[in-house]
Amino acid sequence: MSVLGNFVRLEVGKPKRLHFTRHEFVDKVIRDPLTGAAKTVRVLQFYVDYEDGQKVSKVFSVTSEKLAAALSPYLEGQRYAKLEFVIIKKGEGFLTDYSVEVRPL
Repeated sequence: MSVLGNFVRLEVGKPKRLHFTRHEFVDKVIRDPLTGAAKTVRVLQFYVDYEDGQKVSKVFSVTSEKLAAALSPYLEGQRYAKLEFVIIKKGEGFLTDYSVEVRPL
């Protein structure tokens, strides 16, 4: 398993089923794809114990404001712990959007 095997990756058009156990907000240094400059961003980070029905121990970092807004209603009281999320990434770059379906466990 590669180091990147510790992180959840979304592929365009491919549904990703996830179950979250906890979350936190963290600062991460990323490279801006347009300028190439490094910058620090605040991300919503989830710890994942199931991915596509398989038991895992991974991290899912949300850098997209749109996706964070869709997931934020489930943060209070860790409501996400009783739910499964099906997330589909649509498009690339500035055209990226997300579809989020919430299912009870």
